[in-house]
Amino acid sequence: MRGQLRDDILREIRSRNDIVEVISEYVLLKQTGKNYKALCPFHTERTPSFVVSPERQLFHCFGCGASGDVFAFIMKLENMSFPEAARLLAERAGIDLPGDGASGPRREGDIKALILEANEAAADYFNWALLQTRQGATALDYLRGRGIDEDDIVRFKLGYAPPGWDSLYKALTRKGLSPEILEAAGLIIKRKESRGFYDRFRNRVMFTIFDLHGRVVGFGGRVLDDSQPKYLNSPETAVFSKGSSLYGISVARDEIRASGRAVIVEGYTDVIAAHRAGVRTAVASLGTALTQNQARLLARYAKEVVLAYDADFAGEAATIRGMDLLSAAGLQVKVAVFPGGKDPDEVIRSEGRDAFVSMLDGARPLVEYKLDLALKDIDLSTLQGRVAAAARAAAVVAGIQNAVERLEYSRVMAARLNVPEEAFIEEVRKLGRTGPAPRVPSKDKFGQNRNTTGNTHVEGVSHLRQGVPAKVIKAERGLLRLMLEEPDVYIAVRRELGEVVFSCDEHRTIAAAIMDEARNSERGGVTGSVDAASVISRLADDTLRAVATGAFIEDIPVSPEGRKEILSDYIKVLKEHLMRERIRRMEGELKALEASGDTAKFQELLVEWQELRSKLDREFASFGGFM
Repeated sequence: MRGQLRDDILREIRSRNDIVEVISEYVLLKQTGKNYKALCPFHTERTPSFVVSPERQLFHCFGCGASGDVFAFIMKLENMSFPEAARLLAERAGIDLPGDGASGPRREGDIKALILEANEAAADYFNWALLQTRQGATALDYLRGRGIDEDDIVRFKLGYAPPGWDSLYKALTRKGLSPEILEAAGLIIKRKESRGFYDRFRNRVMFTIFDLHGRVVGFGGRVLDDSQPKYLNSPETAVFSKGSSLYGISVARDEIRASGRAVIVEGYTDVIAAHRAGVRTAVASLGTALTQNQARLLARYAKEVVLAYDADFAGEAATIRGMDLLSAAGLQVKVAVFPGGKDPDEVIRSEGRDAFVSMLDGARPLVEYKLDLALKDIDLSTLQGRVAAAARAAAVVAGIQNAVERLEYSRVMAARLNVPEEAFIEEVRKLGRTGPAPRVPSKDKFGQNRNTTGNTHVEGVSHLRQGVPAKVIKAERGLLRLMLEEPDVYIAVRRELGEVVFSCDEHRTIAAAIMDEARNSERGGVTGSVDAASVISRLADDTLRAVATGAFIEDIPVSPEGRKEILSDYIKVLKEHLMRERIRRMEGELKALEASGDTAKFQELLVEWQELRSKLDREFASFGGFM
């Protein structure tokens, strides 16, 4: 997995990329005690379950189970291999990797790097063609006519694709880029009827699409005549996915994080116009309805999103679904629709920056916008119209998650439509009925969820051994955390419990990895803390790594002096469980002996069983564990 990178280089990369700093570049983190929490970037959720531990240098989501170190985070979020993630983090930390020099050998299989190089070269070529060629003058006049100036051209690296069939192909192959890589980048297309290739983009103004790191991942091209399609985007490639990208995100990301608000516009020129007007939080969804991946991307940085579309685009059903995806991602959604069907670019050019900003600030909450849209073109002066309007409005209000907000909107809409309030509320209640509310677990003295139903599921570890009580799994996880800080704790526990300490095979394997790491460390013993990331790297599969990360990242919110008491409680829970397991096995043996008629052995075992039951009652009658 690590390829040819040495362990000492990987340790240096990890040590110089603090996991909190790296993840905060992608996700809005909030400190809670020793750790940080956020909405998970890997699945949609409303309540934060994504935890980052600066002490352990690990992350774990207690919702979807995603976990690991800083390498694992980059691999999963950026869809990278381990060598690619290591290279990105090395560049971030200013570490030179073997073979990274200009004269160093290039790995033949590094397709993504080659595509990025081809895209960068293409962006340079398009920009040169716009500014330096006679044919590009027409495209330059078009951009200037839209109010786009030299600063905009530089900031967004705008360009022009000449009308020739293979202008780009010839220019880039002369630079040593292979046709196969250019085709993989979506820049050229293989001819069907004859040998050779032709350019995908011809006689178009070119808009360069960057990823979060400012790397060129694709292009959008607009025609200068009446040919079709009017806009053409790069195809899906190893580095570009239209549904996961946002135009302008690389220049808007920091402003979005600082302000907590993103503005979503419809097109390329709308983004450029908004930034020129000082609204540097504007991005666009590449001409399509918003996707779940784009919603999650924005939720990493923003708390609020303002949709600034023209009236026709904002009213489309697909756009409404995109708005709901944003809301489902935990974002507060508002809608600014501009008068006269104008788009943001037209508003800024015709009415000025202040008018545009005022319209954004006056954006309406999504619920109110959807209610207005639902009641559009309905005659409220008739009974039939009010009944139809009430049905539409109730469907919108029923989708509101917050109960108080849902009730208030019900009352407002009932008054607005002049229908009985009780009837409207009942209609909303029927439409929103989805079953009983989920059980909210209470907390134990360690701040963990108390299992009140007897269910053996523990949050984040439901795949562990079935039949093991939740309090036992939690005690074993707590013991693993203590072992990470003091491996010799394990020796003390074994003195109390014997050879069998852990009921879950996963926990037993993780404990062995902790002890192996302690023994093989530079200290040469089993005293002192153990590096969590090093332990996890010893584990063989994703399931074990996820279980270990989930256990290691949980905090024990007590003073160091109180840890002895906690350890004592853990040992009691495990000892009680082992004793109950022994009693259960003896009861099975007693049934078998009774059935076989072996009275002597039955009586002998019965006495042993009774003694063990008495010992259980004596030692644990007043001990309820910590559940």
